Amino acid sequence: MTVIDAKKIRSVLSMAQPRPTDHIALPGGLQLQLEKEVSVSLRSVTDYYFALRLLGHGWAWAGNYMVKYNDADVLMMDLSTALRYADTSLRDCMEFGGGSLVWYQRNDLLTRAKMATYVRWGWPASAALTEALRESHLEWRSPAVQPLLEPQEPKGTKRPAESPPLDRRARAVKGDGFRTVSQIKGGKRLCKPWNDGRGRQDKNCQALHVCDVRLDSGQACMHKKHTRLEHAHQE
Repeated sequence: MTVIDAKKIRSVLSMAQPRPTDHIALPGGLQLQLEKEVSVSLRSVTDYYFALRLLGHGWAWAGNYMVKYNDADVLMMDLSTALRYADTSLRDCMEFGGGSLVWYQRNDLLTRAKMATYVRWGWPASAALTEALRESHLEWRSPAVQPLLEPQEPKGTKRPAESPPLDRRARAVKGDGFRTVSQIKGGKRLCKPWNDGRGRQDKNCQALHVCDVRLDSGQACMHKKHTRLEHAHQE
């Protein structure tokens, strides 16, 4: 279980469409053909909503087996729970988030990061999602900070004009949009998988499991009780 960027969620139909390719000429008249990575364009909250519905169907398909939970046999993930998450998240975005795509993305990534953590602890995905929503209830009910900066689609290769620096509160609109610190004085490294929602992938990991967000002072946050994805909600 991991946190998938919504831009990478695609249906079987879209996967079957021809992909753009790059051709590299090799000596001897040979040619190397490489397929380009294609991302879904998410321009509105409805685009994001349909991506979550696709993800929900994927969860239900992959989780269509029984597991033991609280002395009972339950589905790892049922379709109703998965689609209910997509439906309620869109409703909350329109009611509390002012229809902001950034607000929607921030809370979705936070919720699915918590869900992934519980799944790795042995919870069924359906119960993990329910618990993650309970823990992030306040975030889903918090009004969007104004003004919100919506993500812009890349246009060609022209270098964009430099924009004025954003203050920390504006940067906090996106849960994983901070500058980070990889290593502190003394050579000790900060664990990136723990900070970006992947969790502890190695039980013998020697890196520090603390928040790696770079503060205005240039030092790392170093908080042990929240990750980079949760840093914005600790201020």
